[in-house]
Amino acid sequence: MSTLVLGLGNTLLRDDGIAVRVIEELRKQSLDSEEMEFRTSALSGLALVDEILGFNKVVIVDAVQSETHNIGEVFPIQEAELSRHARGASPHFVGLATLLHYCRSYGLAAPEKMHILGIEVQDPFSFDEKLSNEMEAVLPDITEKARKWIQQF
Repeated sequence: MSTLVLGLGNTLLRDDGIAVRVIEELRKQSLDSEEMEFRTSALSGLALVDEILGFNKVVIVDAVQSETHNIGEVFPIQEAELSRHARGASPHFVGLATLLHYCRSYGLAAPEKMHILGIEVQDPFSFDEKLSNEMEAVLPDITEKARKWIQQF
């Protein structure tokens, strides 16, 4: 397996589940292959070690509340930017930089490349299994943008 596309999120926390929903939609498009695997996880930080080991490339898709992008906007986040987003934009970013450093420092079979795809959300903290109306309305567009971005990777 060479590429993992990992959607992070908690589907019990309203818009935090957007990446899980995007991965579910991408699976319906039969994009899983021997070269690309789609998974979801509610884990974060060092708990993701087992998820990413053994893959050459990893694309992480996650909900972000940066307040610098429009709701529903899909955008790449560079590895160097993780510390800026770790201040509360997403609970899943806390420890991603540490995760990569740990894997590389200890010679684990870490991915050669890791890309993070952020999705700007409105409400990632309210307890609700449904996406906000705004996010539900743009889910097809978000999924298409994520699909195109992932295929370029």
